[in-house]
Amino acid sequence: VVAQAIIGSVENKTVLMFDDIISTAGTICDAARLLKENGAREIIAAATHPVLVGPAIERLASGAISRLVVTDTIPLGSNVDPIRDRLVVLSVGPLLGEAIRRIHNNQSVSALFKQTAGPKR
Repeated sequence: VVAQAIIGSVENKTVLMFDDIISTAGTICDAARLLKENGAREIIAAATHPVLVGPAIERLASGAISRLVVTDTIPLGSNVDPIRDRLVVLSVGPLLGEAIRRIHNNQSVSALFKQTAGPKR
């Protein structure tokens, strides 16, 4: 994947980037670098699955991302110490537990997501 252009202005703005998986962190760090070069004040990245293999920790530690938000779908090892001060880990446990409870009680699982998604805008 190659990040080549930004649509719109990010100058002096906080940018939120979302991805499903961060594996080696090459793509997300390249995108963050491009955003910084275009004047972004702060970059917050979020991903569902923090695979974080190979050079990922090193890239994230030396990159432009100021905060990384991930879930606990994959256990994080002690290798995350260089980015621990920027790392926020959210638990999927309560959501999965409630989904299992609803399935067991023959209740709607889709209603669970409508309930937690907040109001439509």
